[in-house]
Amino acid sequence: MAALLSKEQIDAGSQLVFTTGNRLTASQITDLLSIFRGYLGPLASEYPLRATLEAEQDIPDGDFKCAKLAACLNLFQELQFTPASGFAATVANRTGFNFSADGEVYEIFKYAFGLYWDIPAELEIRFNSLSSGGTGSFQQGAFVRRP
Repeated sequence: MAALLSKEQIDAGSQLVFTTGNRLTASQITDLLSIFRGYLGPLASEYPLRATLEAEQDIPDGDFKCAKLAACLNLFQELQFTPASGFAATVANRTGFNFSADGEVYEIFKYAFGLYWDIPAELEIRFNSLSSGGTGSFQQGAFVRRP
């Protein structure tokens, strides 16, 4: 998990927070809250998400959590909003390999959330059961026959 982000990605994230006093912007915080709450569901109320993100500020020789979170947001956006992340590979075919980036996005969530807290066991159990043959949004690539 520690190698999820490259130095270049963290540097790019650092550039995003540099102009805001090395803090996350309000929109970045809102995006992270949405992502965290989306994965955590009812568990989200057990964590001081907003207060933690609003209080974070990167300092020289620190751990650069704001830069890392901004880099994670860049990755979320790349995986969520590019043709390679969704159905582009199957648009032309009625039968094809339907790649889901959900597993990759979940790893990014775990990295970002894990900068502050341990991943709840309930969440890991749910993810592992869905990705190991269950059905649900966490299922990785699957062969799909379209009618």
